[in-house]
Parts: sequence; C-alpha cells; structure tokens
Amino acid sequence: MRRLVPAALLAAATAACGPTREWAPLEVDWTFGGKSCTDAGVAKMQIDIDGEILTPNVFYCAPGSANDASLGADLGTFLPGPYTTTVTGFDSAGNLIFQSTRTIQVLQVARNVIHFDAAPTTGTATLHWSFAGKSCDAAGVTTVRVSLDNLVITDAQNNPALPCKLAITGGTLEGTTIGPLSPGSHTFALAAQSVVMDPAADGSGGTVRADTNCAGLGGAPVVELQIAPVPDGNHSFAVRATRLNQLIFYTHHPVTTLFTAPFTTAVNVTAEALP
Repeated sequence: MRRLVPAALLAAATAACGPTREWAPLEVDWTFGGKSCTDAGVAKMQIDIDGEILTPNVFYCAPGSANDASLGADLGTFLPGPYTTTVTGFDSAGNLIFQSTRTIQVLQVARNVIHFDAAPTTGTATLHWSFAGKSCDAAGVTTVRVSLDNLVITDAQNNPALPCKLAITGGTLEGTTIGPLSPGSHTFALAAQSVVMDPAADGSGGTVRADTNCAGLGGAPVVELQIAPVPDGNHSFAVRATRLNQLIFYTHHPVTTLFTAPFTTAVNVTAEALP
C-alpha cells in the first residue's frame, strides 16, 4: 500500500511572457536490498528531499493496516526539475539499517513514479572459534560468552550463554553470526569456563557438567558452582577457561574424591596456565 502526502495550497505567479511550468505529482516506491520492507526487517521508512518540507516524511511498514506504506508514498506535486532525495529504513528498535540518496528528475507528465532500492548500511560478522586448536567437543566447551565492543551479546531469550556449536545448512558452525553491525571497526571478545566431570589424568576429556562466565552479576568473580546430581562413587573434576577463543587455563592433575548421597561434598579444583 502507498500513503498519500496531502499537497499544500500553493500560489504561483507566472510572467506573461515566460513559459508555463505546471506542478506534477510525484510517487516514490521503495524496496530494501531488493526485498520488501517486511522481508528486509524494516519497520519505519523516512523520505527527505533537500530544500523541501514533507509532512509527513515518516511512513510505516504495516501490511494490512490503515497506516501501511510498505510499497511507497505519494508525496504530492512538485515543479519539474531535479531533487536530491534520501530514503532511509529503520528496524523496530530504531536502528538505521538501509539508506540511499540520489537525484531524481520530476518531469511535467501526468505522474512521476520513482523507485528506490535502498542499500543496507549495516553488515554481519561470522565468528569462528577453536580452543588451543581444539574443537568445541575436544576442548569440552558447550557454551561461550561473546562481547561486542565491551557489550555482552545475548540470544533471543536474553541468555548470554551461546551454544559452542550451531547446526547450519550443510553442517555445523563452531561459532556464531552477529548483526546488524554499523560500518567501521569493532572489537570482539570470547570467554568460556567449563566444569568437567571425570576427565582423564591429564585433565582432558570428561563430561561437561556446567559452563559459566568468569564474572557474575556486578562483575564479582565466579569462584564456586554446585554440580548435582553426582552419582555415588569416586569422581574427579576439572576446570577449563578460555579467553579470546584460546584455552588459557586448565586443570593439569584432577583430584579424585568420594561422593556419597545425601551429603554435599566440597571439592577444590585448581586450573593452571598452559605448560
């Protein structure tokens, strides 16, 4: 659907000896990266013409509603000539994600229809990670924490623990894709800390029982976790910690402890730097 911008009452004086220039209607239609606003994730569109005041100049991608302008907008009438025009698309959070500017030519015809395909202003980054050259499974890492420009990245449920592996078409991605990103330089950081039960004597292998940030609420360090249930018998635990996608500490020599229900057994687990 296209929206109509009401034309203001205009008065123009034309010299008797000069040529007559008549006002011509202008319609601007839009897509975003070749997609409709719905498919491109655009919630709001803004159009600006240098030297002109458009009221309104903001429209909404709302198919099926009375306010829908998903296809474009009728902007009223203009004198023939060139106009520098900008179409901008915003997502539902108000982020500018598409924008294009170009000079359009209004002709003295029955109707001027101009199509804009706004270009994306953001991109995405796909991160690939390993842990001292090991895969997620080999390093015993099931979840990771990622920060972008010192801000923690969360999933759709606001959970900062991202899966170490993602199922993608044709295989598995040991990493994640983050976006939208504004143009320019960005800093990524990766942190993971895993608690593993019954590793080998050298601290490798075992079953991951917990993953946690190295820091908790308020930045206080995480120094203990409760692991339950633990079957009766002798078990050992190891800790592995990563930073910037590299394993930096792990338990070299796990200590075996006897566990008996219903008692809670305290185990001190240390992690040492890589040899």
